Parts: sequence; C-alpha cells; structure tokens
Amino acid sequence: MTPFTIRTSLATAAFIACSTVAALAQNGPSPLLDSVRVRQLVASEAPADQALLAAHFTALAERHASAARLHESMGRSAAGNPRGNGQEMKVHCQRLAGLERKASTTLRELAAHHNALSGGVASVAPVSGARYQTGAEARQPTETDMNALVGRAVTPADHRVLQDYFQTFATQYEAEADGHVGMATLYRTTSRLAPVANHCDRLVTELRAAAAEARQAATMHGAMAEQK
Repeated sequence: MTPFTIRTSLATAAFIACSTVAALAQNGPSPLLDSVRVRQLVASEAPADQALLAAHFTALAERHASAARLHESMGRSAAGNPRGNGQEMKVHCQRLAGLERKASTTLRELAAHHNALSGGVASVAPVSGARYQTGAEARQPTETDMNALVGRAVTPADHRVLQDYFQTFATQYEAEADGHVGMATLYRTTSRLAPVANHCDRLVTELRAAAAEARQAATMHGAMAEQK
C-alpha cells in the first residue's frame, strides 16, 4: 500500500468521525468535554459530574465505532476492485477496524464505569481507559472553557488541573526553545545563514520567559491546592 493510500484512508476516517460528532451536536449541545474539564471531573465525586463523563466517553466510543464501520466498508469495497492492490487494502482496513473496535469497547467500559458512579454504585475504571481519563482525544479547551475554570476554581482538584495545564505549557515552551537553540547552532555553521541565528536567539529568550511565567502559574496553583 502506498503512503498516499494510507493517508487518504486515515483522512477519510477522520472526516467521518468529525461528521459523527457534528451530527450529535446538531441534536443538542455536544457531550464531548475539553481535556482540562475531563481531568477536573475525574477528580470529582459528584454524581452529576460522573454523568457528564459517562456521556463524554459514550460519544468517543461512538466516534471509534463509526470509524470501524467505515474501515470495514472500505475493506469490502477495496476487495472488489479488480485494479490496484485491493486485497492489501482490505487487510489494512480490517486491521484499522479492529483497532477502532478495541478503542470503542474500552470507552464503553469507561462510560459504564462513570455511569455506575453517577448512580452511587461502586465501580473500578478499566485499566486500558487510563489515557482517556487524563483527557486523551477530548477536545482542546477554548478561551471560554479556561475562563470558566479559572472563575470557578475553588477545590484542590480544580487547582491541580490548572497546575497541570500551566506545567504542560511550560514544558512545551521549553521544548520549543531547545529546538531553536539547535537551529541557531546549525545556522551559525554557514556564514550565509548566520544572521538568521540571531532571530532564533530572540525566540529562545521569549520562549524561556514564557516557560518561566507558566511555571510560576503552575507553582501558584499547586500551592493553592495544598492550602485548601
């Protein structure tokens, strides 16, 4: 299978998955939470919060199930194609469908876990669902999401979530700064490109400053979590 074929298949799957979520949203507010909100609710014991998580993971499960159905359909269509590498494409699609079904099953188990908790029934989260509990595949938080979280942050769990949020940015800024340090070094090996290194130096300084600010914010929220 060519790289183009693989990319096309994955892009189509992503389009269908997004269309599924969009269809759910047309029937009302999307149940999909942002990644920061997921981590916040996982730390909560409130039944209403657990119900929100159950709906979120159910929506993610359906997204994977839709992708599985898509790949199964593509595999059947490819197998009947007299030209090209239809059989190889079929095998590829079957493997992808299997992975999508596995993810969907894990997410449905996770949804059932939180649904049980929302009803006051003791439950243990599936080990395979740990990554989703930390926000994997949740939507990215918007400015509105973060403003709402900051405005209602009162519990230690709230401040821990914000601590993680800012620490993530600090790590990201530091990684970007390190990348520009390497680029500056490379540019300076060529006299013609040496002036560009000065631009990288400025970016390194700005990114290091941003990382320091983010770390300070993370430290502040960490301290507030300890005081509650």
